[in-house]
Amino acid sequence: GSGATTITTADGAVTMSNGVTSIGQNLTINTLGAPITINSVMGSSTDKSLTLNADSQANGNGAEAGETITIGAIGSGNEIGAVTLDGADGITLKGNIELSNTDGSDLDIDGKVFISGDVTLDMRNADEDGTIDFKTTIDGVTEGTPVADNLTIYTGESAQGGSLTFNGAIGSTHKLTTLVINDAADSGTGVDITIPVLGDGAGDGGTTGNVTIGNATGGGHITFSGNGAHAFNIDGKLTLDSVGGADSFKFTNDATITADGGIEMKTGGILLTDTKDLTLAATDSDITVVSVTGVANGNGEDFTISDIGTGTATVGTIGTDINDVTIDAATIVIKGDITTEIDATNTNENDMIDLNGAVVIDGGARTLTTEGGDGVNFSSTLNSTASEDNNLTIDTGAGAVVFTGDIGTASNGELGTLAVNTGTQTGTITFTGDV
Repeated sequence: GSGATTITTADGAVTMSNGVTSIGQNLTINTLGAPITINSVMGSSTDKSLTLNADSQANGNGAEAGETITIGAIGSGNEIGAVTLDGADGITLKGNIELSNTDGSDLDIDGKVFISGDVTLDMRNADEDGTIDFKTTIDGVTEGTPVADNLTIYTGESAQGGSLTFNGAIGSTHKLTTLVINDAADSGTGVDITIPVLGDGAGDGGTTGNVTIGNATGGGHITFSGNGAHAFNIDGKLTLDSVGGADSFKFTNDATITADGGIEMKTGGILLTDTKDLTLAATDSDITVVSVTGVANGNGEDFTISDIGTGTATVGTIGTDINDVTIDAATIVIKGDITTEIDATNTNENDMIDLNGAVVIDGGARTLTTEGGDGVNFSSTLNSTASEDNNLTIDTGAGAVVFTGDIGTASNGELGTLAVNTGTQTGTITFTGDV
């Protein structure tokens, strides 16, 4: 019918563990403190809602232990409208959720979430895309037989109402296997996402596998709001993609991203908000960054790629209120100009470009510029990409330039030209290898 069905128990569990529950009208289940378990919910109307409430009071009762929801697949195609899940002691998702092409077909999850198996949340529709709101944490599950707990999210487009909100850590108590958000072409157009924390905040990763966020044709801005040396930890690889431009990936606190399998920013650049420093780290894996910028006329920001062992660090243009750039890698590929500035707002803190690894100038002529300060340091060799004969210009003002290794001696790796402090600069130049 066109009405609504409400099931209410006095702290009694509701279980629909077999088959598919089919609804033709709005369905609400209130258990007032007892578990709700449903195998699957499908529907026959685009605007019918599903509300499951296991809480005995608003936001749950800390004295209760059974305010839980376990549910499998919800909706397929254009079947179910709004879905609200309230379970303060945990909401376990065991199947896909796909909501209808109707205004207000939103997913509201109020309680800590556990992902069991492969779960895809898909809000993409022809005209009306729903919102997804996680009120608190997201984790995998601990089961007798280990399963891969993979979470995939597609938000639809901002112009059609799509959005995604995280309000808690991801993988803080039990790791997800993988996390994928809007990786499909054109998904998530204009949808900005904020990631609070990945992992437990103390060094243990939020996933055992890869994290993939965004795409080159539709992804919006991604803000990393966590703070500290263990704000974002991933056991696998982190891949970021966006059409957001130079500020695609924003960092609003001093933070470190550690992804053991490497970090790849395919399109889109990093924006460091005023005074915020960023460190990227990996374990014998590659890190690729398209660009890094700070806030013009603000306080100096530092950008660091920490010791990634045998990995290759590839960086594009770096500049605008960047104080220090430090890169430690076996191989460092420079694909853009790098510019640093003395931090006049912090007792004139010296600026520096410190390259600790074999440097390769790639893709054209490049310029390294410091305002003075501590200059530019090459700890190892310096070459062009083979057969490209790329030019390198270095301007350090009063800052020193130190070349520790050989220059242009790799196979077909000679530079086109090397120009160091050729104007009125006063910085010293030191060569300790062959040129």
